[in-house]
Formats: sequence, structure tokens, C-alpha cells
Amino acid sequence: MDNKTIKIFKEYMEKRFSHVEIEDPYYKEWEKRFKKGMEWQNSDYTGRAMLKDIAYDVYPNDKDDFFIRK
Repeated sequence: MDNKTIKIFKEYMEKRFSHVEIEDPYYKEWEKRFKKGMEWQNSDYTGRAMLKDIAYDVYPNDKDDFFIRK
């Protein structure tokens, strides 16, 4: 992941899953999703709204849009 993606990932995890420890398999799963650029596709509407809030210039305006970060 590049620095921008790492920043988005960390902020997303802090906001959405603050109760999940770094060693937790669920944390590792989300890390993989970000590495693959699939975090948008694997997020529900709440998660997509958070992603858009964190990085408005990266993610689509329409929460229903198909999007894979490259």
C-alpha cells in the first residue's frame, strides 16, 4: 500500500473498528481488502460513507457505484 492508502486504512479502522485489535484476524482481513483495493466493495453503506468522508477525492459520490481502487 502507498502512504495515502495506509493513512486511509488506519483512519478507517480507528473510526469504524476501534474495538478490533491489530492482531485480530478481522483487522488483518481489512488490511488485505485495502491492499487489494477492495475496501469500497467490501463495505456497507456506513463504511462507504466513512471512506468517502476520509478520502472524498478517492471514492465515488454514489454509494452504489462499483469501485476498485487501483
